[in-house]
Amino acid sequence: VITEFCKSIGADGKQRQGLIRLAKKNGE
Repeated sequence: VITEFCKSIGADGKQRQGLIRLAKKNGE
């Protein structure tokens, strides 16, 4: 789900890692 979201917003690898960390903090 996170990867698809990143593709939709055009996030690069570094941004994707940041979003994954944020999602883990939020309990995803």
